[in-house]
Amino acid sequence: MNKDGSGVRRMTNNPAIDVSPTWSPNSNQIAWTSDRTGQPKIYIMNADGTGQRMLIGDLKADRPTWSRGKFNEIAYAAQTGPGYDIKIYSFESGETTKITDGIGSNESPAFSPNGRHIAFTSTRNGKAQLFTVDRDGKNLRQITREGNNKFPNWSQ
Repeated sequence: MNKDGSGVRRMTNNPAIDVSPTWSPNSNQIAWTSDRTGQPKIYIMNADGTGQRMLIGDLKADRPTWSRGKFNEIAYAAQTGPGYDIKIYSFESGETTKITDGIGSNESPAFSPNGRHIAFTSTRNGKAQLFTVDRDGKNLRQITREGNNKFPNWSQ
């Protein structure tokens, strides 16, 4: 849709769920989660809805977030056993890197505005809390310590 709410147009037309869209930094593409294969996977399409294809085929992959900085990457949560881990897909190399360590369930990644850090939810210490980590998996930091905290986001 346009900024003013006009021009609403459906981008996908599949009986499966299509959720969690994220724009590419140049606004030419959209990545999203769909379970059209029976399990949630990450898909990508052009901004006009053409060129839809599966990008990430992990057993279960959810909540893509496109980096906003100089890195052309998508972070997402992927099932890696009983829980999830945060992985990063690089468009430059075509490779995926796991950046969390399999402790607890790590979900809902959100890139920092410069693309150098990721905030995410983890149950590694019991209840869901917010953590940050560098995009290379180093410098893990716990941000919240009370309550159940989900769906982090960065101010722009």
